[in-house]
Amino acid sequence: MILFQAAILAITILLLTVDWYRFQQAKSELTAHAAETPVLSEIRALHKSIKQLLSDIEESADRADSRLERRCQEARDLLQAMEIKISHIDTIQISAPIPEEPRFRTKRRSAPQRISSDSHSDVLTEVSESMPGYIQSRPFEMSQAIVNTPQNMKSRTVFELADAGEDRSRIARITGLSEGEVETLLGLRMQRRG
Repeated sequence: MILFQAAILAITILLLTVDWYRFQQAKSELTAHAAETPVLSEIRALHKSIKQLLSDIEESADRADSRLERRCQEARDLLQAMEIKISHIDTIQISAPIPEEPRFRTKRRSAPQRISSDSHSDVLTEVSESMPGYIQSRPFEMSQAIVNTPQNMKSRTVFELADAGEDRSRIARITGLSEGEVETLLGLRMQRRG
């Protein structure tokens, strides 16, 4: 009987060992399957959100592309209108006569303006230093050259414009002098007359 009980005990132990082994196997399979299920569901959710994000990006790109196309067309239209206006202006400029400089009235003087003896001698000294011997050989020509220097011509123009009633800023624009120079010339003229 002991032998019989020992055999039953051995069979029971063997059955328990087989059941334990099968239980461990089933447990590991369930754990692996349970672990795979959440990962798969997370991957599927991530895949779905990526698809949604890509479709949103495509829609946004399409909207931006249509806005860009619209603006490019507006720019083309503006350029075409500008080219038409420029060609129109070019034809107008070609066909229009070139305006002349504004003319002004001047009073004619019977006698040339006199130069003071001091300024006359200063100019003579300056010319004689730059061209030695010239004054002695041509005294009449030198006196005419002194009277008709570019500065004296501008001074005469300033005086003639002032006599014609032009204001100082306009005289300065016409002669190329500054307004201060025009005022100085006119002030010196007044001192000489006074």
